[in-house]
Amino acid sequence: MSSTSIDDLLRSEEERPARPERVRGGRARRVVKFLAVTAAVTVVVVAVLRAVGLTVSLEVVVAGVLAVQAVHRVTTALAPPPRRAAVRLRSGEEPGTWNWGASDALRTAVNRWATPLDWSTGRPDRFIDL
Repeated sequence: MSSTSIDDLLRSEEERPARPERVRGGRARRVVKFLAVTAAVTVVVVAVLRAVGLTVSLEVVVAGVLAVQAVHRVTTALAPPPRRAAVRLRSGEEPGTWNWGASDALRTAVNRWATPLDWSTGRPDRFIDL
């Protein structure tokens, strides 16, 4: 006999806890990657500038590339976490709040039926076939 509870069977994938991410490599690998990206972008920028006919100091280009990478790292670190899907209540009960003023398709359809039915009580001649 299994010891699985009903909660385990009814739990959806969204409710499962996220696995911690594995960190591959160490600090040296990150530094090498950072330097490789810096070198590659610098080469591309210098090639484009020379193709256009502009001459810019190599130090200025490297400083610009490093500045762009620094801004990218800071904005990535400060970005808010991605939004999660709506969380379902585990207890099976409604939270007790409802927007009664909201209009939905069912309410619109019922109102379309209710209006002629209200007319039938006040004006029966309207529904008599001739």
